[in-house]
Amino acid sequence: MNLFARIDNYSRKLTSADARILDYVKGSYPHGVLGPARIIAEKVGVSTATVIRFFDKLGYQSYAQLQDEARSDVSARLSSPLARVHLTGPEVPSAAAILKGTFATDASNLARTYKSNRIADFQKIIQTILHLGDRTLYVMGARNSAPVAQYLHANLSACVPSTVLLAGDDGTLGDELAKVGADDVLFVISIRRYAHNTIQVAKYFKEIGAKVVCITDGKNSPVAQRAETCLFVDLNSLSPFDSFTAAFTLCNAIVGAVVAQRRKEVEKSLLRNQKVSDFLRVFEK
Repeated sequence: MNLFARIDNYSRKLTSADARILDYVKGSYPHGVLGPARIIAEKVGVSTATVIRFFDKLGYQSYAQLQDEARSDVSARLSSPLARVHLTGPEVPSAAAILKGTFATDASNLARTYKSNRIADFQKIIQTILHLGDRTLYVMGARNSAPVAQYLHANLSACVPSTVLLAGDDGTLGDELAKVGADDVLFVISIRRYAHNTIQVAKYFKEIGAKVVCITDGKNSPVAQRAETCLFVDLNSLSPFDSFTAAFTLCNAIVGAVVAQRRKEVEKSLLRNQKVSDFLRVFEK
């Protein structure tokens, strides 16, 4: 329930101080609540404690919870880091506050991501990977989503040999797509800002009748509209740059679920990899 839903459901009579706070918040939301509560208090002529109590009456566990919600509301409408620079508020926080706030925000992202996804969708993606047979699993993510795709591919390729990472930015993409068949599967990671070539690849897979599954940030994202099954992530961050913690955690869960069903195959694959690494002396001992 967001701020305005809480206000609509608030049935008790407002005090004059509460009414002034409410008028100010309605007129300045969301930016008006991104700064310290004392700024609101100074603007409307009440104490900071009165401001805190008002949001407590609305059901918020803390003023920080309201701020987290406000950042999420604005962030959802703004796609670029440049547009979100102002979301950290007017005051410069301490390093300690940033450290604590970042961990708290990511913990909240993880909790919301878990709640927003259906177990049935997660299981459907796992079953798709487990029953590839002779088909190929293509993994793709470009620009800001590329590290997540690379991470997912690096781990899945040890579990499912027929896993291919599609390059997002070089001239080989067309050559790779020419090999795709209708029985193959695309696992695409596309998190705002949405890379054009990623959307086009998802469109191509769908047009030839191949299956598309994805990790993205909302049902209205371009790839979500082309995918058969989607998992969604929360991206809130104290900085202008989105947090990908929940995306990497979803990848961990997917790999963990695949490994649980393919332990013997994964053990053999890891053993082969270890022998090659030892021969090439890849890692220091």
